[in-house]
Amino acid sequence: MRELTRKYNVLLIFDEVKIGCRIASGGACEKYAIEPDLVTLAKAIGGGTPLGAFGGRRDLMELITPLGPAVHFGTYNANPLCCAAGLACLTKVLTKDKYKEMDRLGARYAAGLQSIIKNLGLPASVTHEGPLGGIQFVPEKPHTYRQANRYNRMMWREYWYGMLSKGVIPMGSGWFEEYSISAAHTEKDIDDTLGVTEDVLKAIKRML
Repeated sequence: MRELTRKYNVLLIFDEVKIGCRIASGGACEKYAIEPDLVTLAKAIGGGTPLGAFGGRRDLMELITPLGPAVHFGTYNANPLCCAAGLACLTKVLTKDKYKEMDRLGARYAAGLQSIIKNLGLPASVTHEGPLGGIQFVPEKPHTYRQANRYNRMMWREYWYGMLSKGVIPMGSGWFEEYSISAAHTEKDIDDTLGVTEDVLKAIKRML
């Protein structure tokens, strides 16, 4: 993609609103060593406050006021509280060691989920990247959105509500959402959640 956009003189823009700062301090750009022309960031970057940011190549950023003609004004631009929270998040909380720990826990959780699914013989698989991932209720591991969208509605519904009934929010309320291992999670949290997940998936197995 990077080669093609340069070849045809097209801007490559990374939307890292959801992913940025969750898999690396530099987001997917850093993780996959790709340099987009522009990148957008939000959510995790704010450390719990409503913060968003964008950046990019110097020549593009210089098109924005006060250096350029493109207007970018706003009452809450550079809000000091949000910026302070974002800075603390990136320098005090999401350290290199913490990213390594979240990656380790993410791998432990994904491997545990996949083992449960395999042992039960369920038509499902696990996709994950670092601390993020999800159970895909399709027979073959999906590689595209279209493939993942063929998921078993009943299985996903029973999984989501089954986990909720046992005190665990497994992910957002859509099949396309992902679970997220945070800086606060521990190995015990992972193992406890795997235990709950096994109980729920066993119940689903009995329904098939």
